[in-house]
Amino acid sequence: MNKTLAVGAVAAVFLVAGCTDSNLVGGRNYVKDGTYDKAVVVLEKAVERSPDNPEAHFLLGKSYAETGVYEKSAVSLAKATELDPGFYAQRSDTLRSDLFAKLFNAGTELLNAGQYQEALDRYQKAAQFRPEKVGVHQNLGFVYTKLGRRDEAVAEYLKMYDLDPENVNALKTVLGILTEAGEREQAYEICRRIIAAKPKDLEASGTLADMFMDDADAAKDRGDLEGQKRAIAQALPLYENILAGDPTNVTAQYQIGVSHYTLQDFGKAAEYFERVVEGTEPKNPLHVDALSNLSASLYKMDQFGTAETHLRELIALEPDDCTHYRLLSAALREQGRTNEALDAARMSEECDKKKR
Repeated sequence: MNKTLAVGAVAAVFLVAGCTDSNLVGGRNYVKDGTYDKAVVVLEKAVERSPDNPEAHFLLGKSYAETGVYEKSAVSLAKATELDPGFYAQRSDTLRSDLFAKLFNAGTELLNAGQYQEALDRYQKAAQFRPEKVGVHQNLGFVYTKLGRRDEAVAEYLKMYDLDPENVNALKTVLGILTEAGEREQAYEICRRIIAAKPKDLEASGTLADMFMDDADAAKDRGDLEGQKRAIAQALPLYENILAGDPTNVTAQYQIGVSHYTLQDFGKAAEYFERVVEGTEPKNPLHVDALSNLSASLYKMDQFGTAETHLRELIALEPDDCTHYRLLSAALREQGRTNEALDAARMSEECDKKKR
């Protein structure tokens, strides 16, 4: 009886041993010896025969990595993790982290050396192992920008933002790329996303407002006055938002003044242009422009005497600008000061002659 059991036990041992895939055994040995090219050959067969064996996938992933086949390595390690969320998932995760660090650091060295195409290759491979790392997408975006591959750079910076929604700087980088490339519709959308994430972001508000003002100028040039007003109406609240965040921002004050002037609210326009004049030095070009627009706003409001005062200040600053004399002549004529108006008109004509 005991003898029969012993024979049966031996048979069972041989049966179990017979179930072990010789390719997997060979793969283990090749990996242990560091002959990864041979390991790949037999482990591919092992995976084909036993597709649900996490060890085979793990060893194949390691062998692929050691032979530089990183895309297949990432796939095999992911499969090992899927099949065994415990032991082989942990081993795969450790290996992925090691491979990521190796490739990322190599990419950074190449980047610092100005070897952008080579750096791109390393970063792309690193991203296969740790796609959730924000830094690799940031560096990929930078390298793509250096290589002139705008769309791919934008995609990487957007991945950064998707991974870290607090990282509004990623969107600002995208905005800069799109603005420089003249991609206005996409730039509009990015500005709106920035403002939605951070309503008080003055830079994004200013960029979007400036784009609306450009649209207003374009509409004016083609004679579309209603289109000009619509664009101005979109820009105005953005400049007001900027001014609320920075009450000393003279550029926002000036643009609000321009907006109100275009919308024919001359009283509001004068109010903001006067703030710019008071907040800038006479040598500042914005000071001169605001003073000119202030004079025009006052003239539109029939405040001819005050307009005259500012026009004389303006002429003292810009004696060669003939338009100042013409508006001064008109302001004087409206006050019934005909002779002075004629003198100002003659000065305008003399100014024009000098420029011919």
